[in-house]
Amino acid sequence: MNKRVILDSFGGIFVSDSQRLLDQANALHQTGQTEAAEWLYRAVLALEADHAAAHHYLGLIECDAGQSESGLAHLHAAVAAAPASDDYRLALATELAQQQRPVEALEVLTAAPTPLTTAAALELQQQLTQILNPHQAVTTALLNGNATAADTAPETETTELVVTLADGLRVWVPAEIHALTTYVLLEQGDWHERTELALVRRLIAPGMVIVDGGAQHGVYSLTAAQQLQGNGAVLALEPTARAAQLLTRSVAENGFDALITVLPVGLAAQSGTAEISVYADCKPNNLDGQRRAEIVNQLTLDELTQVPQWQMGMKVDFLRLNVDGLAASVLFTGREFFAAQSPLLMLRVTGGAAIPSALLEAMKLLKMTLYRIVPGLNALIAANTAQPLDQYQRNLFACRAEQAQQLQARGLLLNAAGNQS
Repeated sequence: MNKRVILDSFGGIFVSDSQRLLDQANALHQTGQTEAAEWLYRAVLALEADHAAAHHYLGLIECDAGQSESGLAHLHAAVAAAPASDDYRLALATELAQQQRPVEALEVLTAAPTPLTTAAALELQQQLTQILNPHQAVTTALLNGNATAADTAPETETTELVVTLADGLRVWVPAEIHALTTYVLLEQGDWHERTELALVRRLIAPGMVIVDGGAQHGVYSLTAAQQLQGNGAVLALEPTARAAQLLTRSVAENGFDALITVLPVGLAAQSGTAEISVYADCKPNNLDGQRRAEIVNQLTLDELTQVPQWQMGMKVDFLRLNVDGLAASVLFTGREFFAAQSPLLMLRVTGGAAIPSALLEAMKLLKMTLYRIVPGLNALIAANTAQPLDQYQRNLFACRAEQAQQLQARGLLLNAAGNQS
């Protein structure tokens, strides 16, 4: 083992090189400097290949960055090196659950000789049990006296259930084990786009106006409304009937009726109706699975300002376009909209691919700059439009120079770049 001992000048304590590097890495990690921390954790492992803490923290960084397989390998190595650590086992189980591997996660939590019994471990175990055997989980909740009315609804009414997120929001979702939204919210207590949601929670302030195009089950709309603290407005646009109905229930469940208006319509390149495929057992509209055709209503950005729910003089602060690669087409329909509005945009993109030329052209037309999130800092930085997107990149952001300066003043943007050429 390549390790040497040196004298610590503060008190004469002998400390290994690996411990010094680990302490430095932890300090960087805690301040959000994950790239530097990652380098130091790897340096620790170069000195001690079985260093449990280095494997643990490196695994957390890689999992947060979307590198699940390598991250899980490090988390497994941490548990193997320090099997008595409850924290290491809980972290491994949590990541396995997030990767939709509930059986393995449950095995980690309940492994002999000492099953985990911390509050967090027991809560995760209950969630995993509900995913693997929903009826058994409800029975257990009844016996413990902590089942809700939604949990104990008659069998004929169990097509939907309400999930309470970590921040207290309650979201109605399909009561289907293979529904991605249901699975993710149950085992994570939040949507899987944790970095984006963290930024939204910092961004939204009382008095703002938010338009959520492609709201689906409403995690972003509900999160935004929570940050408004009773003052502001959210227009949540969801064209598919079941998701819109569930979102409407969630609005009432959280007492957001005065803040969120649900419009059963989608944003598109042209108005009218369209036939789309709605998936029964996955996230709506973009993953393989059993499907059915649904006729939905759609309108353009300019037409959005003409609907009865649009208030005269409304200024949009944040516009999310979750429209499956059609963001540029929608943006081109908003000539009048963007003449009067200058929001921060959140745009769904395809990870690992080049930024579409149509989106770059839209940015040029709107005099906007594209930005990406810096993981760990929950802040934006100018995107390199000449390079393909990171394979785990799900969303980009965009705004004009004036909004960029305002975001920079709030600590939400690291460099207020000028307009893209």
